[in-house]
Amino acid sequence: HAWENEDDENWKPKPFSPNEDPGVDSVLEDHYSYMKSHLLTHSDAEGFYLPVKMPEVLFDIEEARVPGAMIGSSYSLLEELKGLTKYLGIELDDNNDIMNVQQLNEIIQKNGDFWIEILVCASLIDTAKFSINNNTAILFN
Repeated sequence: HAWENEDDENWKPKPFSPNEDPGVDSVLEDHYSYMKSHLLTHSDAEGFYLPVKMPEVLFDIEEARVPGAMIGSSYSLLEELKGLTKYLGIELDDNNDIMNVQQLNEIIQKNGDFWIEILVCASLIDTAKFSINNNTAILFN
């Protein structure tokens, strides 16, 4: 939804109601079908992100099998995550370090709005940065 509304500076995200299943959201399904997002396309159960710049997620082929069938870019993942931070209230400095960790931890501990998204986004930002800074892969296994 953030990407769909990126040109609307007045847009604010709204949590799904407990009766809704965000996994079947039509906007999410559209972005899945584009197969360009390193965050959405890549499996979170198996596969790799590499500290290499590439525009799209790579998919394995018969001759080159990859666990999880996909290789994403740590650089692209970090950029996509940075595009979500303002909607989640995550403040980054020029080094992409999270500046308001205490405030975010309070939201997470109180199960506030978007607490899961904040936790996942902050964790993935730190992981992508580690991958890039240390020239290491991110492995989902």
